[in-house]
Amino acid sequence: MKTPQDVITELMKNSEIMLNECETTAGVNSEVFAQHIIESSVVFEGTDFSVSKSNTTSIYGIRTIVDGKLGFMTTNSNESSVLREIASETKQLASLSVPSEHHRIAEKTERMGYSENFDPALQTLSPADLYHYLQLVVDEAFKEKKIALDRAEISCVLQFWTMSNSNGFSQQAAATNCSWYAMGMGKTETEVTSFDYDGGCVWNKANLESEIIKTMARFRQSLTGSLSPRPAKDYKGAVLLHPVAVVDILGHAVEFNANGKNHVDGISSWKNQVGEQVASELLTIRETPLNKERPAGWNPFDREGISTANHEIIKEGRLNFIGHNCFSAHQSGTKPTGNASGDASSLPQIGFSNLVIEGVNNQEVSDAMIGRELGTGLVLKRFSGNSDPISGQFSGVVKNSWWLQNGERSHAVDETMVSGNLFETLQQIQAVGSNLHTTIGGAQAPYILIDGISVTGG
Repeated sequence: MKTPQDVITELMKNSEIMLNECETTAGVNSEVFAQHIIESSVVFEGTDFSVSKSNTTSIYGIRTIVDGKLGFMTTNSNESSVLREIASETKQLASLSVPSEHHRIAEKTERMGYSENFDPALQTLSPADLYHYLQLVVDEAFKEKKIALDRAEISCVLQFWTMSNSNGFSQQAAATNCSWYAMGMGKTETEVTSFDYDGGCVWNKANLESEIIKTMARFRQSLTGSLSPRPAKDYKGAVLLHPVAVVDILGHAVEFNANGKNHVDGISSWKNQVGEQVASELLTIRETPLNKERPAGWNPFDREGISTANHEIIKEGRLNFIGHNCFSAHQSGTKPTGNASGDASSLPQIGFSNLVIEGVNNQEVSDAMIGRELGTGLVLKRFSGNSDPISGQFSGVVKNSWWLQNGERSHAVDETMVSGNLFETLQQIQAVGSNLHTTIGGAQAPYILIDGISVTGG
């Protein structure tokens, strides 16, 4: 079995072949982002284990800039002749593209090298091992007889990736992760709830079993709690956002409006507002790409090879940080921030990793305390509808949500509509919980009590 360093060495060697081919033409800047992925997965669907598969893939994405013109191609071949041909073709593609002075590759820095978040015990998991852990997912879900499981899946991924460019800049990384999810409904003889799903991701085998048990307990509780729904009451006022809704509604709006390209293009509502109050002073939002305990978003360097770092995007309600890749940084006259997103099959975009949404609290605010703060009203977990990060307007139907009466859970709600404005909502935060909950996508968030929401019961 190859070691991580064996795989990295092969990726670097093949990347060098492509870079050398590009350098046969004067004035060419190029980069190669390479990945080698080994993935094994097992699926439970309907009433049985239906799919077991294992894939091994290498992919090379080469970006070439000739006189400000961009060419980009990918290949999954490791053959030297094919790699040279692809590199040559990117130069031809570049000659046909529209030039821009902002096309850039990363400059060489002192922060280069190899990083890993790698557990050899995951590397040696067999298909039988994966079946065992998926059986645990299924068994834990079926501890509640009122659950109808539609699909469950577990995947083990070994990923190696490198970035090399013609400026002599290179980065390498290796990581393991095992992720799982279950999707299903609460069901009795007379009713069926809407779908819900839950799961998790770990980087090491030691935590796998305990995390499966924890997430499936949460899954059971959500579905059984959605049974016997009743209409919510109509009102406009305070709503308690579940951590899932905090990430979906507030987190995504912040990511869009802290995107440097959106600032340059003039579509961010926070253009030219760095340092200004854009949310309640109770709110801080960070990205933590170097947190190894949240492996789905762990990333020591970005799509262009720039080293990542923790950033406070919103600090006590003020816009504190704008994410840039090399292109948007040059447009803005600033430096790239390590926020180029994407993989070997795509051109660099802009994104944030491992969001942490938290309160600026002087005292502990437990989940029970923030529920009592709301008193009577809606707790919104899942939102299904339209949300415009530019205007801020959102409206849609709530799912797997419930009603509080005098601070205590009363009943599930059905056919309930909510609407409001994201930017007004961010300013009207009344309380933020102290307990952070990790959502299935890896972001962490607390319960947040917001005002100004229109609730329409069925």
